[in-house]
Amino acid sequence: MTTPNRKISFYLKPAHSRAEQLADEMLNALPVKARGNACRAALLAGMALMRQDPRLPHLIAEVFDDNTTISQVRHLISSIFPDDTATVIAALRQLTAITAKPDKIAVANPMPSARDTLDNATVARQNATNLFP
Repeated sequence: MTTPNRKISFYLKPAHSRAEQLADEMLNALPVKARGNACRAALLAGMALMRQDPRLPHLIAEVFDDNTTISQVRHLISSIFPDDTATVIAALRQLTAITAKPDKIAVANPMPSARDTLDNATVARQNATNLFP
């Protein structure tokens, strides 16, 4: 017996936040046939992050705007996993190489020094504190 399909639907409220407005614009820019796959990929990526830490998708959604960079996402993740960022950074680099436009890919040192990692973690914690006073 096969596993039944599951339909998932929800509403985007572009007037609610800039992140939802950007998501709506991104979906409208896609061909109609590609929208379902894009939504499925976004949902699965969010669930993969949620499995690591339930806060991650919510935090990333809160900082998503016109100027969000992969570096900011890395800082956010490193604030939650300060000791295990190398693996996450490698995975994010692979994802951006596949999905991002060439001008949006952040170039970073392959092996950040301990001082850089500490500074990045400090900045990320300060940013997270500003998000949730």
